[in-house]
Amino acid sequence: MCDFEFIITLFNVDKLLGITYQVSVNLQKPNIDLCTAVESIEVVQSVISEIRSNVEREFKEIFQYALNVANNLGVTKLMPRIVGTQNHRQNYSTNSPEVYFRISLFIPYLDELSMSLTNRFTKHKKVLLSLQHIVPFYVINSNYTDVSDAITFYQTDFKDSYNLSIIEGEWRLWRSKWKLFCLNSSDSIPKNAIEALKKCNKDEFPTIYVLLKILCTIPVTTASVERSF
Repeated sequence: MCDFEFIITLFNVDKLLGITYQVSVNLQKPNIDLCTAVESIEVVQSVISEIRSNVEREFKEIFQYALNVANNLGVTKLMPRIVGTQNHRQNYSTNSPEVYFRISLFIPYLDELSMSLTNRFTKHKKVLLSLQHIVPFYVINSNYTDVSDAITFYQTDFKDSYNLSIIEGEWRLWRSKWKLFCLNSSDSIPKNAIEALKKCNKDEFPTIYVLLKILCTIPVTTASVERSF
């Protein structure tokens, strides 16, 4: 038999999956890079944050939809019985079904979703933004200090000795290459890591090649078989 908690949970999930659905589809594309993914996730998080700031108004609409469905299905018991002592679930001191489900279901779900997105994506933002500065579209307007975080973080991935002077020199040559490209060619400059990797000579730019390969192959999501390696 259907109960109201099940109904309101479905509406909670529907509300938030409506926000994350298109991003989740895009994240499963095999040609998306992490920098693009982080930008998309930040947009999602801003919407979640907005909902969290206006949680009473946002949930009131959800609750009303769920209540209408419950009435159509003949569901009359809207919330669990409140007892003095509760051992197996949290006990919320309210007689309002709307308040009860807002604080017991909707707010925890919002907070957990936001935390999960932060842990999986945005906590890596500093290194990812640093990596982004090796992509030609960004490198032409960058300084070496912009990429230093990524170089330090991934130094153990470089085959040769970790020599900052050589790495900085290589990065400067890479930047100069693409500045000249912009002056002398009408072709479009690579705007993501995959396009850049195809244009990178690994013998001429070994460190850049490694960093681009890392940026291409860090899996945005494990939901796509194309990104398994």
